Amino acid sequence: MKNLILNTVRIRPSRTEQECVEILPSQGLLWIKDEKGVGGHYSKLSGYHYIFTEENTQEDVYAKSARPMVERFLSGMNTAILTYGQSGSGKKYTIGIDFREELEKGFSENTGIIPRSITDIFNYIKDAQEENPDAIFSLKMTFLCIFQEEFIDLLSENRPKSSMRSRSPNPAALRTPSTTSNIVVRDLGKRGIVITGVKEEKILSVDMILDRIIQGWNTRESIIDKENSTRSHTVLSFYLVQDDGKGNSVSSKIHFAHLAGSEKPKRSVDRNKELGQSIGLLTLSKVLENVNDKQFKGYIPYRESKLTHMMQDCIQQTGSYSVISHISSDLNDYLETRNTIRFIARVFKNINDTSIISAQEGVRTQMAKLSEELHIAKNGKFNILYFDNINII
Repeated sequence: MKNLILNTVRIRPSRTEQECVEILPSQGLLWIKDEKGVGGHYSKLSGYHYIFTEENTQEDVYAKSARPMVERFLSGMNTAILTYGQSGSGKKYTIGIDFREELEKGFSENTGIIPRSITDIFNYIKDAQEENPDAIFSLKMTFLCIFQEEFIDLLSENRPKSSMRSRSPNPAALRTPSTTSNIVVRDLGKRGIVITGVKEEKILSVDMILDRIIQGWNTRESIIDKENSTRSHTVLSFYLVQDDGKGNSVSSKIHFAHLAGSEKPKRSVDRNKELGQSIGLLTLSKVLENVNDKQFKGYIPYRESKLTHMMQDCIQQTGSYSVISHISSDLNDYLETRNTIRFIARVFKNINDTSIISAQEGVRTQMAKLSEELHIAKNGKFNILYFDNINII
């Protein structure tokens, strides 16, 4: 299976009658309209693999922008899925990292990428072990938050209590046993990128994964207030080792990144609070732009931010990743929507194998249809499947 880079856009419907986003299929353009509705920014549809509108379902988004990464992860490749865009544009809804309320009511068509990915991972393990009863699987997870270029281990018992709930946090105060002082990203050559000092949870069941994710998200909310949460990156990672029982093994990883809001800070906001966010997103932009330029032979600044450093072996030229950019069609969000489109144009300007697709693209692949049939319960809702007797160590 070849490495793959996916560039997709999801448009959040306008909450008002005034919209700033319009798709012009006949002209092959995405139009970001200015306040007067006559000028603005134009972008070629051919610059994106897929554009998702309100007509598209969560399954559509998963099938086109995330499942290819999950499949590569299961085949032994390092992959990453990143949601980018301004705060409130739908990143959290798409990636499905906060499903506490939904879990109580039962998973549905609104279920996001992470729960669907977990289901596919356990489906794969179940099928693989049925084919080869001697096969052994080791699945581990980590859950990290990056705030002001400091790591916070969301699964650690030694985590900060409230240092990030102040309006002007002091970076030095964040160096607790669960932050940067102990958590270090290392490049071990052939072994790839390794994060030391972080708590790795061995996963034995789907129940356990869901419990740990909810635990981590609760921790995040307890130590970071709502204002600061939009300026932090949250990264959920899975590490899989597959052994066929004959001494042959393969290791892989997948990162699910819910990125900080891309909006520019207001003048009244303390600029120091924006430092970490700016470094992470600016470095991500530079790194992806360089990686996607096959003619570029210079230094790629992976180490300039913790986000890009930890994802280095997923977003480099031998890795596979998917960037799902989110834009708002509200006229009030025109400037941020335009900036997001410019980010995409800059980062993916050297990717030429994208395909033009219809704005109302809703046709699922046969694989997506089959997966949906497998995962829909009798009551018509999407449900995580639970398996027994899977040989996970």
